[in-house]
Amino acid sequence: MTRVETACYHRLVWRAEGLHCRVCGRYWPLGADVGDLSRNFSRAEFACRCGCGATEPAPELVALLETLREAYGKPLVITSGLRCLPHNLAVGGVPHSAHVTGEAADVAVGNGYDRWRLVELALAAGVRRLGIARTFVHLEVAPERVQSALWTYG
Repeated sequence: MTRVETACYHRLVWRAEGLHCRVCGRYWPLGADVGDLSRNFSRAEFACRCGCGATEPAPELVALLETLREAYGKPLVITSGLRCLPHNLAVGGVPHSAHVTGEAADVAVGNGYDRWRLVELALAAGVRRLGIARTFVHLEVAPERVQSALWTYG
């Protein structure tokens, strides 16, 4: 998939040719760069949105997302992957965010069922740190952090 840096987080729907928002009409086509990091993911999807060039997520995170992608049965859209420290602070991220180390990703969800299904699959895959928002699920693989944490975003 091509970089989804402008994802609107409204009502995202997958179609055969790419991702479409039912609210604003934005469209992100499937691209040829899928697979330069793994079978289903590209570095561009994880790139820091400020354009600084940070594009290397932790291999454990990519492996987890591959596992989830296969079980989920449809593409996963990374709405926030790597963040450099200045960008993390600019978007209100916590100072020691796993996004800064490439050990976290936010994955878009379009409805309650998709959100539930992704959380259910993540827990089954061994994820013990996740956050749940209306439009995304935050997944973390940072081994040095306190495990078994679940939170919601207001």
